[in-house]
Amino acid sequence: MHKRILTLALVTFTSIVHANTAGLFVEPMLTYERGESDIDYPTPFGSSSGDVTGFGVGGRVGFHVLESLFIGADARYSKPAFDNDDPDFKTDATAYNYGPVVGVQMPTLLGLRVWGSYVMSGEMDLEEKNDVDLKLKEASGSTNNVDAEVKSYIASVSFPISL
Repeated sequence: MHKRILTLALVTFTSIVHANTAGLFVEPMLTYERGESDIDYPTPFGSSSGDVTGFGVGGRVGFHVLESLFIGADARYSKPAFDNDDPDFKTDATAYNYGPVVGVQMPTLLGLRVWGSYVMSGEMDLEEKNDVDLKLKEASGSTNNVDAEVKSYIASVSFPISL
């Protein structure tokens, strides 16, 4: 059953790509991230929350469908500031994430786009501070008995290039 669904999806995708109105594109981007973190430390430390903010770069590759709809995959790399309220833990981080994206391009002179991406995986490596060294894997998860979740909004300025 799964093979039939995969085959049908592949045939449909191939048909869309070969249509006259479809086209491949690459899209470099500059990003700004603003989000919140929730961290559960092991006993006796408890939980805390904080902010994640910073600039980054990214890229997207995909196909235009009917000139207004696009599908693809994107990836982002950033160096955000990580500011946690307990125990007043502030440090820099290195982060990346990636996943599929679907969006709509507005039929305007500027070609404004609205899109959504599902983050499939990623990582945030916090610089060591006060003998705390955390590396959060799989976009949210646990490491060294520390559970963490970061929820962010990412705004970007991008430059699509049709191929």
